[in-house]
Amino acid sequence: MLRRNFLQKLCTGIAGCTPAFHVIASNAVGSENPNWPYIVGSWQIKNKKFIGAWSGTLLKQIEIPFRPHELLFDPSDQTKVIAIGRRPGRFIAKIDLKNDCVLFKKHIESARRFNGHAAFSNDGQFLYTSENGEGSGPGFIVTRRADTLEKVREYSSYGVGPHSIILDDATPNTIIVANGGLLAIPDTYDFREPIDFDSSLVRINLIDGSLIGQWRLEDQDLSIRHLNRSRKGVLGVALQAAHSDISKRLRAPVLAIFNGEDLQIAESSNDIPLNGYGGDITSSSIAGQEYFHVGCMHANLLACWDSSGKWNGALPLNTACAVKSVGGVIYSPTEGGTITSTVLNKKIKDIESGLSWDNHITIPSHPPI
Repeated sequence: MLRRNFLQKLCTGIAGCTPAFHVIASNAVGSENPNWPYIVGSWQIKNKKFIGAWSGTLLKQIEIPFRPHELLFDPSDQTKVIAIGRRPGRFIAKIDLKNDCVLFKKHIESARRFNGHAAFSNDGQFLYTSENGEGSGPGFIVTRRADTLEKVREYSSYGVGPHSIILDDATPNTIIVANGGLLAIPDTYDFREPIDFDSSLVRINLIDGSLIGQWRLEDQDLSIRHLNRSRKGVLGVALQAAHSDISKRLRAPVLAIFNGEDLQIAESSNDIPLNGYGGDITSSSIAGQEYFHVGCMHANLLACWDSSGKWNGALPLNTACAVKSVGGVIYSPTEGGTITSTVLNKKIKDIESGLSWDNHITIPSHPPI
């Protein structure tokens, strides 16, 4: 029996499991490398979309019918991952990496779109997704059952284009939302007309949906996009500029710091332009000092600040975007295919993966396959 047919029969025998479109299994591609962690991400090959696992070599890739943005491991089972459609997304799915299949795939309502990000509740029972109405409609934070992805309730995000969301560990039953202020930042710098939008960081009560707090940057041409919390609770906020004046856009900051009360722009380098685009963000802790790291793909740099917002330099890295920290080491798979490991701004090693990685990755604490 062909392996693909065998896998399809195997998945059909698992309750609620739909066979994936195409699978390359681990023993057909390679085995994990102890010098690299398991990295789970997404990529495209000739217009086909894949989610897969990599560790020194490609271990597995599963074709799915949409392009995902953020990937989240199920906190109760790290062989399963939630894939949220890239904005403006129509799909969300739960993927079984071990059994090579799609457990659930949900098509969003016709007047709604996924904005690419989600967060699990502390008990893992619920998934919160950032969504938007069509056009320039209002944003929503939607509560879904983690086991089925069915909608339970929804609340306003108090803005347009909610993107990254994160639970507020300092205040029970609250969530922090990055309202980007517009539905999408174009991939090019070709802004024909100035963009009018209102970006903000908000704290929302998850019990009744009420607005607890809202913060805006002085420069309203900065879109608040991605969030990461340091171990000590400081929030790093990655920014993307949308100034109609290209010179202002290229000099714009890409990081803000939120200490729970104030949202402030981080320090910028006078000598190293970051070209106004902060992609993925992660944090590390080294010798008691915490740092934020941002993939600046339009500047081909991996930039670093300490958690107070003080500039700490940058490392050249072509098409850098996705970043994830494990034990103080930053792993950065790029659109160009290179995967680099660094500590602060020192490169440890790199390897060519042969894959064009999307903007976000995740690294499990246990083998996912």
